[in-house]
Amino acid sequence: MAAIADRPTATANGPLVGTDGPVRAAPVDDIQRQRAFVDQLSRDPATLSGNVETIAHLVTESCARLLGVERVSVWFFNESETELHCIDEYHLSTDGHSCGTMLRQDALEPEFRALKSSLYVDANDPLTDPRTSGYVETYVKPNHITSMLDVVIRFGGRNLGALCFEHVDTPHEWQQHEIDFGCMVGSQLSLLLERRELRRTEDARRQIQQQLEDAQELDALKSHFLANVSHELRTPLTLLLGPVEDLIANEQNPPTEWQKEHLATIHHGALRLLKHVNALLDFVRAEAGRLQAHFEPTDLVALTTQLVGFFESTATNAGVDLRLEVEPIAERAYVDREMWEKIVLNLISNALKFTHQGEIVTSLRVEDDRFVLTVRDTGIGIPPEAIPHIFERFYRVPGAQGRTAEGAGIGLALALELVRLHKGTISVESYPGSGSTFRVEIPRGHAHLPRERVHHLSRELTPRQRPPLIEEAHAWIAPRPTTTEAVTNGKAAATRAGAEERPRILVADDNGEMRAYLARLLSAKYDVETVADGFEALRAARTRAPALVLSDVMMPRLDGIGLLRGLRASPSTSTVPVVLVSARAGEEAAVEALAIGADDYVSKPFSARELLARVATHIELARMRRQATESALKDVFLGIAAHELRTPLTSLKLRIQLARRELQQTRDLRGAMQRLDGADRSIARLDGLALELLSVSAIQSGKLALTKERVDLAAICRDAANEESDVSGRTLSLELPEGPVEALVDRERITEVVKHLLSNAFKYSPGDSPVRLVLQDLGAEAAIQVHDHGPGIPREELPHLFGRFYRVPGIEVQTGSRVGLGLGLYISKAIVEQHGGRIEVTSTRARGSSFVVTLPRGG
Repeated sequence: MAAIADRPTATANGPLVGTDGPVRAAPVDDIQRQRAFVDQLSRDPATLSGNVETIAHLVTESCARLLGVERVSVWFFNESETELHCIDEYHLSTDGHSCGTMLRQDALEPEFRALKSSLYVDANDPLTDPRTSGYVETYVKPNHITSMLDVVIRFGGRNLGALCFEHVDTPHEWQQHEIDFGCMVGSQLSLLLERRELRRTEDARRQIQQQLEDAQELDALKSHFLANVSHELRTPLTLLLGPVEDLIANEQNPPTEWQKEHLATIHHGALRLLKHVNALLDFVRAEAGRLQAHFEPTDLVALTTQLVGFFESTATNAGVDLRLEVEPIAERAYVDREMWEKIVLNLISNALKFTHQGEIVTSLRVEDDRFVLTVRDTGIGIPPEAIPHIFERFYRVPGAQGRTAEGAGIGLALALELVRLHKGTISVESYPGSGSTFRVEIPRGHAHLPRERVHHLSRELTPRQRPPLIEEAHAWIAPRPTTTEAVTNGKAAATRAGAEERPRILVADDNGEMRAYLARLLSAKYDVETVADGFEALRAARTRAPALVLSDVMMPRLDGIGLLRGLRASPSTSTVPVVLVSARAGEEAAVEALAIGADDYVSKPFSARELLARVATHIELARMRRQATESALKDVFLGIAAHELRTPLTSLKLRIQLARRELQQTRDLRGAMQRLDGADRSIARLDGLALELLSVSAIQSGKLALTKERVDLAAICRDAANEESDVSGRTLSLELPEGPVEALVDRERITEVVKHLLSNAFKYSPGDSPVRLVLQDLGAEAAIQVHDHGPGIPREELPHLFGRFYRVPGIEVQTGSRVGLGLGLYISKAIVEQHGGRIEVTSTRARGSSFVVTLPRGG
C-alpha cells in the first residue's frame, strides 16, 4: 500500500485538484459508464440480496473492466480490525476469481494504520513507497505490481474493509476520476453492507419477538394444563385419603399394628402428594392472576410463632438450632393467613433442607412502614450465578447438596407470587458456605390492598394439625444413633443366636418414609441396613460388603450413579449386585442405568412383589456366581497345594532314606545328621504351609484369634530376619531403633506377617539386590517396612494384591518356589487389621516395592 492522499476537492470553475496539482481529464464516456455502474449497484437484485460473496464477485469484475485494471479485490476486516480477509479477487487477463488470502496487522502495521486513518491509499510506485515495505518482497515484486489503490470501506466510524485496485507490469499514475470512482464504489459497498446488517438485526428482532410470543403461549398452555391436572388429581386423592383416615380411626374394628404402619405410610404419602398438588395449583392461579386473597387483621407474631413451632422437633432431630426472634407488635397486619403460612413454611423448610449444622433464625419486626420477616440460616449458601434465578419456577440450584434431592422447584416461586399479592417484596442475600438470608417485606395497613379483598373482622388463631410440608421435612431427617440404621425382626435375631445367616441388603434413599417402607418389605427374608445417601452407602458397603445394594438414583451428596461407580471401582464391592430405583420411567432411563454397570433398574411406583422377585433373583445369581468362582478357586488351590506339599514331602522322604542308608552301611553319623537337618527344613516348610491353611480357615470362619502380650517388635523383626535369611541364603539390611519398641500384639501372628513380607521380597527380587527391613517408633504406633528392588507391581494390580490366591501375572520368581499358595499377603492383611492396624504398598515398575505395616502399640 502507498502514501495517504487527502480527498480531492472541486474548484468553482475547474477540474478536480489533488495534492499534486491538476490532473488530466478523463474521457466523458468512461466517466458516464462508471457513474452508471455505481447507480446500478445500489439497485442490482444481486446486491440487494445481501450475499457478500455475490456482491464482491460483481464489484471486482466490473471495476476491473471499467478501469482496465489487472487485479481488483474486496477485503473485509474481522471484528477487532486486526485481520483482513480477501472475499474475492478478479484477474482481468485470465478472467478468473480467487479468494481466501489473509493479512495480519502485527505483520503489516504501517499498511493497516494507513487504511484506518484515511479515505484511500494510493501508491503510484509501491516499490519505493515506505508504507508498502511490509509486503514488497513477499507480494509486490513476485506479482509484478506497478501501482496500487486501496479505497477504505467505512460506515458509521467503523472500518469494514477495503477495495483494492492493482496494475501489473505497466507503470500507472492514478487519475482523480479513477480515485473518485473507487471511493464511490466503496461508499456503495459500505451502504450495502450496513443495509444487510440492518436487515439481519430486524430479522433477529422479529425472530426473538416470535419466540417470546411462542414462549408466552406455551407458558399459558402449560399453566392451563397444570391447573387441569391439579384439579383432576385432587379427586382421586380425596377418595384415597378419606377411606384411609376412616380405617385408621375405626374403633369398632381397629387395624392391627402391621396394618397401622402400612396405613400410616399410605396416609403420609397421599398428604405429600396433596401438598404438591395444592402448591402447583396455587402457583398456577397466582401466575394467572386468579388466586383470590382474603386479607384480614392478624396477630402476625402469634401466627409466625405457631408456624415456627411446627419445625421444633424436626430441627432437633436434625441437630440444627431453630430460634425465633420477634419484637412485641401491637399492630395487626393485613394478610391472607393461609398465604402467610405458605410463605413462612416454604422459607423455613428450604432453610432446613440446605442447613446440615448450625442454626436457623426466624425474625419478625416492624421497620418504618413495613413488616419485615427474615429467615437466616448457616447452610450451604447459594452461588452468585444462581441468585438471579432462585425465585424462578422449577429452578433448582445445580449441584446443591441438600438433605434430599426431592422437590419440584416451585416453593420459592410460589412464595414470590404470594408476597406480590400482598404488594410486598422478597429478596435473598447469600454466600456459598456461609448460609442465606431471605427477607420478606409487606406494607403496613391496608390502603395498598384491593378494597374488595380486605375484611376488617379479625378471627382468633386456633390450634391446628401439622401441615403436610412439616411431615415432608420430617421425612428428610430420621433420628438414628449411628450413620446407618439396622432393621431386623425376630428372624434376624435368630441368626445371631446361631441360625443360618441371612443375606444382608443395603438400602440407600434420602426419604425416611421410603427407607422405612423398603426395610419393612425386605426384612421378612433379609437383614436390612438403611442409609440416607450414597456417601453413607459407599462407606457402609466398604466396611462390610452386602449381598445386594438397593439405591435411589436422586440423592444428596452422592447420588445413585456415583454410588454405583464407587462400588464398581473397589475390589471388595465390585461384584456386589446393585439395583437402582428411580422416578425416571421409560426404556432410555433403564438402558442408561444398565450401561454404567447396574444389575437392574426399577421405576417408581413399583410393585412390592416385583421388587422382591428381582431382589431374590439377583441375590441368587450372585450366590451362584460366588459358588462357581469359589469352586474354581478351590480346584486351582488344591492343585497348587498338592504341588507345594509334594515338594517338601519328596525331599523329606529322600533325606530320611539317605540318612538310614548311611547309618546302616557306613555308620557315617555326620552325613546322617546333615540329612536329618535337611529333613528338619522340609518339616518346617510343611509346618509353614499347614499354618497358612489353618490361618485361612480361621479368617474365613471369622475365628482368627489373637493372644496379645506386650512384646518387643525389634526382637520379632530380628528373629524373623535371621530365620528367613537362613532359609533363603540371602542377606538383608536390618534397621532397628536403639531401644526396644514395645507393643501389645500377638507375637506369633506378627512374626508370621514379617516372615511373609520378607519371603515375598526375597522371592521376587534378584539374589544380588538388597532387601531392607526397617522398624520405626511413631509414638502411639509402630511401622514395620520391607523394601525390595524387584520388578515392581503394575498399578492396575495393586487393588487385587491382598486377595486370596492372588498372584501378580507376568512377574517372574527370582528364588524359591515358582508356584506358591498365594495366601501370604491375604493372611498378613487379615492379621494386621485384626490388630487394628493397616498394611499398605507402594511400587514402581523396575524399581521395586515397599510394604508398610502400621500397628497401634496399645496402652
